[in-house]
Amino acid sequence: VYTRKGEYAGNSNIKENNLLAQTVASGYSFTSYRAMSIDVSLKQKLDILTPGLWVNVLGSYNSLGSYTTDRTKSLMAFDYQTGVQYGSITNQKEEGDAKDSYHVVYLKAAVGYDRSFGQHNLNALALASSQSTSRIYFQRRNVYDGRLPERYADYVGRVSYNYDQRYYAEIAGGYSGYNWVAKDQRYMPVYAFGLAYNMANESFISNNLSWLSQLKLRATYGRTAQINDQTGYFSYIQKYIANQNDMYSWGQNGSREQGGKEDGIANPFIHAEKADKFNLGLDLGFWDNTLTITAEYFKNKYFDLIGTRGGSSGLLGGSFPKENLNKTNYYGFYFSALYQNHINSFNYFVNANLSLVQTKSVYIDELPQEYAWLSQTGRTQKELGEKGLTAIGFFQNYDE
Repeated sequence: VYTRKGEYAGNSNIKENNLLAQTVASGYSFTSYRAMSIDVSLKQKLDILTPGLWVNVLGSYNSLGSYTTDRTKSLMAFDYQTGVQYGSITNQKEEGDAKDSYHVVYLKAAVGYDRSFGQHNLNALALASSQSTSRIYFQRRNVYDGRLPERYADYVGRVSYNYDQRYYAEIAGGYSGYNWVAKDQRYMPVYAFGLAYNMANESFISNNLSWLSQLKLRATYGRTAQINDQTGYFSYIQKYIANQNDMYSWGQNGSREQGGKEDGIANPFIHAEKADKFNLGLDLGFWDNTLTITAEYFKNKYFDLIGTRGGSSGLLGGSFPKENLNKTNYYGFYFSALYQNHINSFNYFVNANLSLVQTKSVYIDELPQEYAWLSQTGRTQKELGEKGLTAIGFFQNYDE
């Protein structure tokens, strides 16, 4: 730590690793964060017009920023044996730098209708929402990444109905948009519908099997859509960038000037990834739902997944874009059991679940392979992540 003269010890390789000097003689730096969150929600019942009608508006603003203060300085150390000086002491820095800024604005307006007519129960909802996310990254007080805001918009409707808590039906639809893709690819329709039948509420069961509180069969089907992060930043617009490696000679004296090049090939057709999802379930409840059991089978078919063509060529001189190419299926079972009870005022529960998921890459754009085991299409997601040979141990002797 110290030389015989009481100076900080070190050499050209370890002077920065003198822990004491680093602690008390190298200054300091710190990053401060500032966050602000505002949420406002208003709901108004409109029973004066018709019972069960209501409207709701919501607004949310979240902001996060950071600032790094730099008060560091350089160290000076001396070789313990020879006394040779390494480095020098500099004045302490007086610098600061804004690091990043993050802002999210969310707006929602909804109108709903909840009403019962005897044993008929009806619920309806119409909703519009939008979210805008802005990110600005700084370096040495200069903006080095100030992308345009990322905006989502959703228009959703849903109607659900049940008769006497026995027969259930629900249908929902939406129209969702994303501003970083081309206008004719920006909005995507989504939908879902479901049916359910709770046999436990039938009189021939409830009057004879009082310990059975729920016996519900249900089935749902829907199409979903989601933007993948690989979609890119306005990747449908062809971009050109300056390139210092491409110089052109001009005039009689052949002065060299910097050129430009095409920054990858644009894709005006890129859009959200989609999935068709089917679910079949059974819900059981015993002794006023003290014990509940759920069993489900699901099959999800994902398509238009983002990928790069396997047969892309370098002859064009630019990189190929991401495209909606691939297909993958997920299917499996889910089982869960929950027991909940109480002893006087002490509440407790025990929960167990089991799931089995299988995957299959139905289609991945790739070149034809000489051997089937080299192909990606037809493999599971686990197999795609486990390429090559598997280590089974170390050689123990010469014969091995």
